[in-house]
Amino acid sequence: MNMLALAIGRLVPIKDFPLLLTGWVHVDMPLHIIGDGPERDDLEGLANALRLQDRVTFLGQRNDVDQHLQKADLVIVTSRREGFGYVTLEALQHRRVVIATPTGLAAEVLPDRYLIEANPTSLAETVNWIKSNFATAQADFESTWEYAQSLTVENMSKATRSIYELLLAN
Repeated sequence: MNMLALAIGRLVPIKDFPLLLTGWVHVDMPLHIIGDGPERDDLEGLANALRLQDRVTFLGQRNDVDQHLQKADLVIVTSRREGFGYVTLEALQHRRVVIATPTGLAAEVLPDRYLIEANPTSLAETVNWIKSNFATAQADFESTWEYAQSLTVENMSKATRSIYELLLAN
């Protein structure tokens, strides 16, 4: 099976794209990176130094992220810190398998097997396991995908409003 991995984010230190690239040395799968930022030149240089030009493509800032999510099989988030984790939510709402460092939403909703340590070995081992066991990975995500469908602005607003209504009623 030909698989495609996707990473999305600002190319800044907190997103830890060097972790992704150094782990990718041990992964034989195309990786597309969507985003731009002050680290782009350095990251492209690192990808070249690691001889990843045949597997890693920097797509820059995009307005068609949904289309790329639809084409991807796997989404990877290597952030050192996340307030919420919008990329994780978007990927889950597109029913994509996600691996991530345990930050933000990922730490709360991803199955444990898909939370990676912030090191290249953990990343590569997890991606390679998914590549060999993709049907199992998809099955592991069924309940997570269903839960992610409920995490909409409309639903969150309704929940907040109901809390205020309850407080005002007392």
